[in-house]
Amino acid sequence: MSAMKLKKDSIKSKNKAKFSQQIIVIAVVFIAVAVILYMNYLSSAALRDVVEVVVLKANVPKDGVLTQANFERREMVRAEYEKYGMITLANGARRRAIVLWEDRGGILNTFAAYYLRSGSPIYWDSLTRETPRKNSYLYQMDGELMKLDVTTSDFGELIVPGDRLNIRVSYSEKDYRLPSEEEYYAATQNVYNVSYGGQNIQSIERYELLFNEVRLLDILNSKGESVFDIYYNLIAMPKREQIALVESDDFKSQVKATTFLLAVTAEEADNYMRIQGKSPSYMITLLPRTGSNVILESLNELLIGTGR
Repeated sequence: MSAMKLKKDSIKSKNKAKFSQQIIVIAVVFIAVAVILYMNYLSSAALRDVVEVVVLKANVPKDGVLTQANFERREMVRAEYEKYGMITLANGARRRAIVLWEDRGGILNTFAAYYLRSGSPIYWDSLTRETPRKNSYLYQMDGELMKLDVTTSDFGELIVPGDRLNIRVSYSEKDYRLPSEEEYYAATQNVYNVSYGGQNIQSIERYELLFNEVRLLDILNSKGESVFDIYYNLIAMPKREQIALVESDDFKSQVKATTFLLAVTAEEADNYMRIQGKSPSYMITLLPRTGSNVILESLNELLIGTGR
């Protein structure tokens, strides 16, 4: 009897232990599910916690004015705004970097400090209240401004303001030198070969690299209009108007170059002046574009939009 009792007690103990283990597993699973649900709730709550920022409906060129018509309201997750839309000052204080929708009145009629793309949030430091100055690149260039009248038909529309160029020059000049002993003897034997004053005058062809990696600040068309300004006015237009204009013959005529405006050193300007009296011919080469060019990027976007 005692053996049977001991066996029953053992079975009961095992069942009890197994039940306890099942309870523990169920409890652990329940806690894990509860934690996951709570984390999802927090994530959803964080995603629902948003701020409203100002974005641009259309591109704004450098010095372009910002108006209410170009503002668009867009939601940004607050956590993202705290990370990218706020900056920490040296004293530890925090201030807004991206303009909130509620602050849009403070940026009305301000000017773009540089080219601003459509769909991008507006940053306070991308704006200025200073009235734009015509040909603003003149206030930022290094060296001296020089006009160079050249034929650029070989490049078509490849060259735009902001490009870097190499410009080579060829010209002829007279080489005045005293004849050698042999040349003098030959000349005295034939009166028809005697040169004036006993000098041997030869024409020598010269080749020089006139401008090395010179920056093209602007291009002037046949009317003396700034191609830089023409392109930037194009960039500021609505997309439909841009496409219509860029495909027109009138626009192609407007951006056809007749004069380059270059930023040169004093030595380069002096060298140009020395060569200019020798009826020179120029050869222009376009250097690789290593940085971004707003004009070209905008034209590429237009070409993609038109399927070309």
